[in-house]
Amino acid sequence: MSTTEGILKKVQNLIARANSTEFEAERLTCLQKADELMEKYAINEYMLQATGETKGKAIERRDFHNRWYSDSGILEDVRSRIFWLWGSCVTFCRCYSEGLAWEYTVGAGWYAPVYGTPSDLDYLNLLFTDLWLQMSLKLKPQFDSSKSLGENVYLAKEAGMKYKDIAVWVGHPEWVTSNGKGGYNVSKALLNAYKKYTKENGLGDVISMHPTTWAVSFMDGFVQMIQERFRTMRAARVEATDSTGSMALAVRDMRLQAQEALWEDFPHLNPKNRDTSKAAVRYRSAPSRNLDSTAIHRGREAGGNARIASQGESVGGRKQKEIS
Repeated sequence: MSTTEGILKKVQNLIARANSTEFEAERLTCLQKADELMEKYAINEYMLQATGETKGKAIERRDFHNRWYSDSGILEDVRSRIFWLWGSCVTFCRCYSEGLAWEYTVGAGWYAPVYGTPSDLDYLNLLFTDLWLQMSLKLKPQFDSSKSLGENVYLAKEAGMKYKDIAVWVGHPEWVTSNGKGGYNVSKALLNAYKKYTKENGLGDVISMHPTTWAVSFMDGFVQMIQERFRTMRAARVEATDSTGSMALAVRDMRLQAQEALWEDFPHLNPKNRDTSKAAVRYRSAPSRNLDSTAIHRGREAGGNARIASQGESVGGRKQKEIS
């Protein structure tokens, strides 16, 4: 068995153990050990390649097809939150990219050139895909049969859902009917359950917000929390894997070489001769929008509970070949 296969086998065993245990402390310990193992392997892989002890380049380029940037159906302020998540994942995975290096292909959309070691580029593909999927699934409340009807309705209204959609969501579309005047009649079964829950829990009536305001605010909170968790994990990695500082220097050197590789392919982006007139993608700020604190809080909760895949893991039982 090769060194790579041995490392991956150990990581897979740790992840399997983490997923099977009923104890949260054991789960977190196993995932942390798996991540530390892959961290050491990624650095060692880079250092061996950099010194010519293995075949292939230490740093390579990979173009990620980010269709979400080209999708006209995604609003600009929603797209900007995906940008933040993408950029955070690039940095966390020890890779390097610049928005001005993004390239547009007619009919296909935008491609993002990213530079890093092969294993880190694989990890980036996995991590971003997995987190974006989790964030997308959490945007709309999931009906929970373990909760009362009233609580489910409350959470749905909080997320900006309309009664006619809530009725379908809870499995009773007949509870909302047209009044023939462009409006709707809502069943007492739905209204009474909602009012009972708010009264028993001392909650005021929820004023449904616009779904887009909810989505943008939720994503804002989700990405904030993921960024905070990334910072904590990076600090823990350095402390757990190395006390001499050599690994931190190796990571810094990896990023530096990745940056230089990008400048070699895109010389106009080198600060020495940067051409800022080139029209391309930039990591930009979102348009001004009034965000909702409740939605941000829900997003932070989801981000805090999100699964951050360990390197070497797969999404849905297989590695993703492309971010779409």
